[in-house]
Amino acid sequence: MTFDLSKIRIAGSVKYRAIFFSGGVIHAFFLVFFIFIGQQLMTGFNVISVTLYILGSLLSVPKGTDKIKYGWIVAFYIEIMLHAVTCTVLMGWNVGFHLYAIAVLPIAAYLLFLTTPIKRFIITMAIMIVANAVIMPAVMIYSDGHGSIEHVPADSERMIAFVNTGFTGIIILVFTFLFVLEISSMFDKLNDVNRQLEFIATHDALTGLYNRHSLKPLFEQLERGNTPYCIVMGDIDDFKKVNDTYGHDCGDIVLKSVSDIISDNIGEQDTACRWGGEEILIVMHGERDSCFDVISAIREKINALEIVAEDKSVGVSMTFGFVYCKESTAGIEALISVADSRLYQGKAGGKNVIIA
Repeated sequence: MTFDLSKIRIAGSVKYRAIFFSGGVIHAFFLVFFIFIGQQLMTGFNVISVTLYILGSLLSVPKGTDKIKYGWIVAFYIEIMLHAVTCTVLMGWNVGFHLYAIAVLPIAAYLLFLTTPIKRFIITMAIMIVANAVIMPAVMIYSDGHGSIEHVPADSERMIAFVNTGFTGIIILVFTFLFVLEISSMFDKLNDVNRQLEFIATHDALTGLYNRHSLKPLFEQLERGNTPYCIVMGDIDDFKKVNDTYGHDCGDIVLKSVSDIISDNIGEQDTACRWGGEEILIVMHGERDSCFDVISAIREKINALEIVAEDKSVGVSMTFGFVYCKESTAGIEALISVADSRLYQGKAGGKNVIIA
């Protein structure tokens, strides 16, 4: 059993609220700590910080525009930097508040990556990195490892250093994981889009069958191989009359219904293609008799179709031209030509038949 990160989905509003809630909890812890040591300036600072995180959780998500979210991200970067600088100046370098200036960068990168164009992302991150590189060394030199307040107990200083180291380590690990998760999710979405585009490029929009241009690789494979196969060209009988009598919507229903019967009854290795209009080409793997039996069953199921338009039952039938690969050595195109001529032979001879 494998663990696929791309299958994990976290709603955008949940991400933001979790981030802001976590920031509020951390600052609430510091609020209690600064009350305990009697540091009024930082007590007031953390009251403002907790309030800011609560407002950010309520106002920036889930309906906030990207510009509003960008403003909140920048505001929280500034708040974290001011908090880290002020605490470091007051309490010194050893307590570890400067570590939040490092931890804020992956947080900002993650949030900006989700909400801003690439140009703004690069410019904003560059400014933040330069600001960190200038401000924090200046604070370190200014504080000289010692804070401006003298009465912080040694035990409290060690405890807060331990807490700060733990918080920043967890923050970096969590946001690294979230960033990897986001990239994995985006690659998964990109692969889904590519599969959809590939399907659109190779399939007919109405019937869901392969389109004519997508069969070239299959034809090349059949011509290189030596396994038996059959080519069948089918055409819905009196299809123009159905369109003229009941309208094109009814014609689309008939074409889709016939295509579904063919798709559901051919083998997994067989291929059905909307060749053009109401013509359907079927490439079947196997010997002549087994393939012919399948086409016979398909013809009968098409005859049994019950389609009602304008309170009237619409009769549906299909004529097939059938050719076995060993009937020609001139290649796929020649076999298709033979199947096509047999189809029109069946049309001329009364329709609703298989000519082989």
